[in-house]
Formats: sequence, C-alpha cells, structure tokens
Amino acid sequence: MTNEYKVIFAEHLRKYFELANQKVAIQAQITKIQQMLRASYNMLSDEEKQPFAESWEAVWAMADDSEQGLTESIRTILRSNQGEWFNARNIRERLEEKGFDFSAYISNPLISIHSVLKRFEHATEVRTRRSQGPGFDYQWIKPGGKSVKKR
Repeated sequence: MTNEYKVIFAEHLRKYFELANQKVAIQAQITKIQQMLRASYNMLSDEEKQPFAESWEAVWAMADDSEQGLTESIRTILRSNQGEWFNARNIRERLEEKGFDFSAYISNPLISIHSVLKRFEHATEVRTRRSQGPGFDYQWIKPGGKSVKKR
C-alpha cells in the first residue's frame, strides 16, 4: 500500500511542478501584455481612451495583487533552484528575465525583494548566509526543514 502512495505522490509532485512552471510562463506573458497595454493606453488622447475606459478598468481589476505576485514569483525561483544561493540582486535579475513588472513599485524593487526574503527567513522557508558582498544570500529549504543560519 505504501508503494502506491509513493507513486501517487511522485505523479502529483511532477504535475505540480509542471503546472507551476506553466503558471510562471503565463504570468510573464500577462505582465508583458499589461506593460504594453499601459504604454499604449497612455499614448491615447482622452477622447481616444473613452471607448476603452471600461475594459481598462476591468484589466486592472483582474490583475493580481502585486505583492502576492512578487512573493509567489520569488518562492518559485527559489524552489525551482534548490541548492543554489541567491541574493536580492540575483532574484531581481531572474524576475526581470521572466518578465516580472516592477513598474508599479514606487520604491526600489530590491527593498520589496528583501522584505519577502526576510519573511521567508522568519517562516524558515530559506536558510541564510553572509554574502561575499554586502547583505545575505538565501537558499530554499524543504518545508518542515530546519533553518541553518550562518550569520
């Protein structure tokens, strides 16, 4: 019976990662389209915007909360690269490569990334070590694992 559960677990784990990767790819496409919509909408005159006003509002009503989107995007990067160490700049670069939209962030995106990484640290989702440069590096650990802080 235990072997059957292992097979079921392994299949669902594989499917989870497959879907999570698809979600990241789709979110990157959505972000790029949102950026293009914002840029092209801003180029329209007030009169030209009028027919699109309702649709424009609907687009942003459907948009994910940016902080939750950032948190899940960072979590996905760390999970899919277990064993690798990342600092906030590395995370930002990966997010930008995947098309994450930082244009709505008033402050420096690195500050938001640091905040998310600190929450992960407090929730023992990551382990930390002092970086060779300023700050810290972060590494994903398995849920339920013990955080090993090397400060």
